Amino acid sequence: MTLQRLPLLLLLVSAASFGQGLEASNFSVERFRLTPSRTGLLDTEWGAVPRGLTWDAGLWVGWAKNPLVLRRTADGTRVGSLLEDRVGGGVVGALSFLDRYQLGFELPVVLGNGRPSRLEGATLGDLPLVAGPGLGDLRLQAKAGLLREAAHLVDLAVLTAVTLPTSGGSRYLGSSGTVITPEVAVSRAFGNLRAAVNLGAAFRTERPRVLDLSIGHELLARLAVAYRFNQTDASALPLELGVTALGGFSLQRPFQGSNGSPVELKGYAAWDALGWLQVFLGAGVGAAQGWGQPDWRLFGGLRLGTPDARRVAAPPPDADADGVADAEDRCPAEAGPAARQGCPARDEDADRDGLTDATDACPTKAGPPENKGCPDADGDGDSVVDRLDRCPTQPEDKDGVDDGDGCPDPDPDDDGDGVPDRTDACAKVAGVPENRGCPDTDGDGDSVVDRLDNCPAEPGPAANAGCKKAQAVALQAGKLEIREAVAFATNRAVIEPRSFAMLDNVAAVLRAHPELLTVRIEGHTDDQGDDAKNLTLSQARADAVRDYLVNKGIAATRLVAEGFGEARPIADNATDAGRAKNRRVEFNFAVVAAPGDRTEPR
Repeated sequence: MTLQRLPLLLLLVSAASFGQGLEASNFSVERFRLTPSRTGLLDTEWGAVPRGLTWDAGLWVGWAKNPLVLRRTADGTRVGSLLEDRVGGGVVGALSFLDRYQLGFELPVVLGNGRPSRLEGATLGDLPLVAGPGLGDLRLQAKAGLLREAAHLVDLAVLTAVTLPTSGGSRYLGSSGTVITPEVAVSRAFGNLRAAVNLGAAFRTERPRVLDLSIGHELLARLAVAYRFNQTDASALPLELGVTALGGFSLQRPFQGSNGSPVELKGYAAWDALGWLQVFLGAGVGAAQGWGQPDWRLFGGLRLGTPDARRVAAPPPDADADGVADAEDRCPAEAGPAARQGCPARDEDADRDGLTDATDACPTKAGPPENKGCPDADGDGDSVVDRLDRCPTQPEDKDGVDDGDGCPDPDPDDDGDGVPDRTDACAKVAGVPENRGCPDTDGDGDSVVDRLDNCPAEPGPAANAGCKKAQAVALQAGKLEIREAVAFATNRAVIEPRSFAMLDNVAAVLRAHPELLTVRIEGHTDDQGDDAKNLTLSQARADAVRDYLVNKGIAATRLVAEGFGEARPIADNATDAGRAKNRRVEFNFAVVAAPGDRTEPR
């Protein structure tokens, strides 16, 4: 509940005229709002939305003293209170989803209003009754996170709240019109210290007037700083201590009247009683004379929701404080190391391996002295124990050559080309790894080896990839590189005609190289837009390229289309140039036939 105060100019009017029109009570004097989510700092929104699907709920009650007062025009002295006591509260709730969106609400509740029946020293006559409980105006809020501190130094979110006139617009419970409040929230954590700023405006469809006070459009600012003890250490005290400030002014008459410029300070303490339950208490004081700002207020409440990941379970009992929980400690009354299951060392041999427990690194498990009393291990399963194994992470190959050292023998390479014989397609003739260990050939004698020659049966210069005509694609190791991006219609899987010539070039190269048994066509996008839609679009575009090549005579069995969406960027998505590079189609070789095998599958 917020504590608010209204200084009004005193005019000499009759009691009848005051009761009939000058006291417009169709607005709420309650400026306190509780943030729908526990991530906020009491009444100040945090600049980020909780990750995952989470929910929050809460309620608060409070007492505000003199949130609406009447003052003399001449000297500003107080005449009396149009609203002396306000006891009320509210219920809040929020649902966060997709890591950046949140929907929330607040329903204020007034338990009672108190004021005198007449203001002495003022010719206003009898004041109408405003006592009794009632509901305030329902506030609905939508929040979207734009930036996160980990990547952009600060958290940033935009919010829009719509307050509906559900109160009926009387007795200072709420407005008779709608209030729209757009805001920007910025926040950052500095270790255990958290800080947030909210800037926003309140636009009202109805603007009631009381004496010289016009309840109209406003600019509002909130500032909060809090210290959370378990912000960086989950095992620390689950307590937050904070202060918040509210300030603002009327947009119609900025700073022309103190009654339209509220300033209120609050302090609070929030305790995480359980991972899903938080209790808070606080107090506030008015620092100016704006309406809806009380002399002082007291408030308290609780929040509950998705368990807070910062809360950790209490450690299990450990009576002897030796680091071994009582449930696993063989000697719970005597301190001992974990290796001895919590028992102190003694001149005994519990595992009967010939070493006393005092010198045995594993006193409860038998092992040879060479291994300090611990069992021998064989990590690679080659029957050579690790302490004797020269290669404890690589199994012995048991081929009759140096079988006792625990290491695999090096792969033979008879032709010395760096390709082991077991994978060398030409084991007796030196070649290159890119050609599976076989020598490169140049069938057309143009100095461009066949595996990199777009036209292996036609001589041509290296600048044209071994062809007579200029090429739009080039064969690389394991990849067919295209020299321009495949152009598609915006947000569609339709290839634009300007890319037909380049794809025809791809088809010609694949026809000339039937040894490329399988080519994977990969579709990629940048990170703009919905992740699932990007993945679907990238798959559709890869399928479109595959269909085009099939129509150009390439066997469908040679082509595999796969979309990766935004999962494999090759450039920085933070720039237009980087995103342009990430929107691409790639052609990668999944299977290459043995040299000489040039039969195209059908």
